[in-house]
Amino acid sequence: MEVFEVFDVRDRAGNLWKIEIREPTNWSEIEAFEEVQIKAWGMDPIEIIPGHIIRGIQDAGGVILGAFDRNSGKAFGCVVSLLGERNGRKFILSHITGVIRELQGLGIGYRLKLAQRKAALQKGIDIIEWTFDPLQGLNSYFNLSKLGVICNKFLWNHYGIIRDEINRGMRSDRYKVQWHLKSKRVLTRLGKGKSEITLDDLIERGAQFAYNTEGEEPLRKPILRERFPDSDIVLLEIPWSIRRVRDEGGLKLVRTWRDVFASTVQHYFSKGYWAVEFVKSLEERRSFHVLWKADLKDILEDRLLGDA
Repeated sequence: MEVFEVFDVRDRAGNLWKIEIREPTNWSEIEAFEEVQIKAWGMDPIEIIPGHIIRGIQDAGGVILGAFDRNSGKAFGCVVSLLGERNGRKFILSHITGVIRELQGLGIGYRLKLAQRKAALQKGIDIIEWTFDPLQGLNSYFNLSKLGVICNKFLWNHYGIIRDEINRGMRSDRYKVQWHLKSKRVLTRLGKGKSEITLDDLIERGAQFAYNTEGEEPLRKPILRERFPDSDIVLLEIPWSIRRVRDEGGLKLVRTWRDVFASTVQHYFSKGYWAVEFVKSLEERRSFHVLWKADLKDILEDRLLGDA
């Protein structure tokens, strides 16, 4: 059994946990992933991946990892990812990565992704794919800015209606992202911890806003322009908190955001753009996906601002 990492975490109640990231080694540890899913997302039981399916994915060569307390064996987080092949090239499809709410925001999810990357490379695989909701700002930052994923595929209502506390009542639009594990782009982010590109950098580079917005958070709403800008860098605003939009503005406003974002991003993806960054204006509480029309080679070499 390989232990990918051991580290200490102190939760918000002051409890100190010694966490180890590794594969589950017995049925009770696999079964514990069911509770992790419920505690991470507030899932209805019908939505969880049952333990017997997780065991089957592990037996078939998928990457299955847990974040376990070294003393008690309690599971605090998990990764469930499948082995796939497309056009003769193997890849890992990461279906879920989650951490129980009590320990979210403490770096466990990031460490699980690093362990997943190492496990994939050990299998001779250098690309991992997964989906995430591009209107979730924290996930957008984590994936695009911190891990360095890229995306040129938008999936409309990919999972239907998901019955959990995060997605309930909202259309499950998703990015299908690629994590090129050996690329300069990814290695740079893993070394620095995140992208250092700012909104001002991009505007100076000629970036344009793909659509307008008006109002104040959480009731700000997007408004399509008469025509899409044709700059090679475009900025697609998302709500500062889509959950607050749903709770305070209602599902009608959520649908407006989803519809405007979906029509815009599909237009640009069809024209050869890639989603490559996520930037914020803290003073105005505004956040943006950064789309860039460029060759894949330049994207993986991290040349958005002209760096060699």
